[in-house]
Amino acid sequence: MPAAELDLGVNDEMVQAKAPLRYDLTVEKLEDAVLAQGQLRLKLDCQCVRCLKPVKIELDLKGWAAHLPLEVRTPWLLWAIAWT
Repeated sequence: MPAAELDLGVNDEMVQAKAPLRYDLTVEKLEDAVLAQGQLRLKLDCQCVRCLKPVKIELDLKGWAAHLPLEVRTPWLLWAIAWT
């Protein structure tokens, strides 16, 4: 998923997500919700606020999970439901 499509809610000039979000997820449809589980990876381009040197940080979230009620209708959730 392109970084521009992520709504990270980060308004920090020192932290930028320029690389795409990488993911390996399984999605399971439950009775009234969707359970997404797997791994998320995101590279961040940061800048040290003390010395202003560039710093690259890679977030690797193994064992990530989200329980999403079906009443929430976002485009990616509708896609996920269609593939379960």
